Amino acid sequence: LALLQTGGIFAFHLFGHKGQWADKQKMTFHDKKSINELLKNLEVITLKEIENKQKTDEGHVTTDHIFQVVVRKS
Repeated sequence: LALLQTGGIFAFHLFGHKGQWADKQKMTFHDKKSINELLKNLEVITLKEIENKQKTDEGHVTTDHIFQVVVRKS
């Protein structure tokens, strides 16, 4: 985000800490507190938390947890 120019807009997703992959050691997961810290110097246009449980074709239940983020650098 440091390379984002003033007035620039950046849209991205972050993995939430409640998702089924949250135990993966080589991945990074966030809660709202860590996201707020990450975005503290940016104008938050959109911050949407999505939690979803669904069944796979094999009948397993999966848990998705992501944050959709759009920010502007002031």
